[in-house]
Amino acid sequence: MPRKQDKASNFSHPGWRVSYNLITWIILGITVSPGNSVFVGLFMLGCGLLFDYAKCTPTTKIRSFTKGVGMTIAVLTIMLNLIAVFGALTVDNNLNIKIESFPFFEGNGFAVKWYWLFSGLTVIWTLADWLGEYVEELELEKASLQTAVALENGERGGTRA
Repeated sequence: MPRKQDKASNFSHPGWRVSYNLITWIILGITVSPGNSVFVGLFMLGCGLLFDYAKCTPTTKIRSFTKGVGMTIAVLTIMLNLIAVFGALTVDNNLNIKIESFPFFEGNGFAVKWYWLFSGLTVIWTLADWLGEYVEELELEKASLQTAVALENGERGGTRA
């Protein structure tokens, strides 16, 4: 049975999305420095994901769901990092994120590694999205095999009598 796939170019395949997302996430984690460059990088990553998700048109319910969640994660990534780029968050010399101008939390902070690990949600979701492509395919193959077995048993039963 033919496999249902997204209508996409070679570079908007979910596997490619996982690859560039993982590489970018690792590089951003390795190169964290004081200032707001990590937020700029994560903002750009979110923009890339959003445009990549917007380019493909899922042909199954599972893929439509994963696309919707992926776009939501991308938009939240963009918004949070845009707020940070405009000065609400900064990375200090001790590699802690300091909340500069955000109501109710001003002056508080936390280790940048927690922010980086949380941003790994984009990697996890793109991987789930890619794997979701194969779930329905496996279900279709199983149904096809069950139909073939049922037809074969029906034919045998009919020829014996």
